[in-house]
Amino acid sequence: MAILQQLSSKCSLLTMPDYDHQELRRLVERFSEMHDGELEAIAADANSLTDLARQALQGEISRRRLAFKLAPDATTKTESNASRIAEHPGITEVEYRELVTIRSFNDLAGASLAKGFLESAGIEAFVIGDYVAQQAGWFGAAAYGGIKLQVSIEDVEAAGRLLG
Repeated sequence: MAILQQLSSKCSLLTMPDYDHQELRRLVERFSEMHDGELEAIAADANSLTDLARQALQGEISRRRLAFKLAPDATTKTESNASRIAEHPGITEVEYRELVTIRSFNDLAGASLAKGFLESAGIEAFVIGDYVAQQAGWFGAAAYGGIKLQVSIEDVEAAGRLLG
């Protein structure tokens, strides 16, 4: 566990959530069991790893004093994706938006009506948890907090006014 001591100087294990600390220990142990060639293959595709996995892998590479390094960070990968998207006009980049739950419903009909009302006013809305309600019934949906109606954070005020 010397690798954990090395990593603790780079990131405070005391402020790390317990599940992150456990995951880091698991990763350190797993990487320590691998052959150099396996580590090199993983390092070549390091952009697909979580931050904790990258830290544990870098620690193991340093501990063994191996000659290879982790692949360039994700910003390089993002820039190359942007250039590929520009080359192909049919490809669009995914846009992530922060959604906010504005109301919970006990039944799918009420949630669907409210969603339709908002969309008719030009506000994009999403019904979350409808699958649980269909599969487990009202009691199952209630156990998960009901069926949620979500809108983007920019539309919260307008949707609240419309739904009253």
